[in-house]
Amino acid sequence: MINRDRVVVLKADGTELGEIRATFTDDLIVIRNISPQIAPGDTVVRKVEGGPDELYVVIEAVYFAGTGAHYQLRVARKPTASV
Repeated sequence: MINRDRVVVLKADGTELGEIRATFTDDLIVIRNISPQIAPGDTVVRKVEGGPDELYVVIEAVYFAGTGAHYQLRVARKPTASV
């Protein structure tokens, strides 16, 4: 699995966790960078080249330890406001 998308995680308290590489499926985001603490209620901002950023709210965050440790985030896409 290739981490090809760039995301920023916005914590519920307003803290921003810098650019992180991630892989997206329909309602699941896989993040192999395990240093940030990601929790339900956080917002994942997907940076889209040439388009508006996509926003996702974390519904469930599951951490898998061991070789290939990673997070699997179950998410729901937030509507984006038109400018």
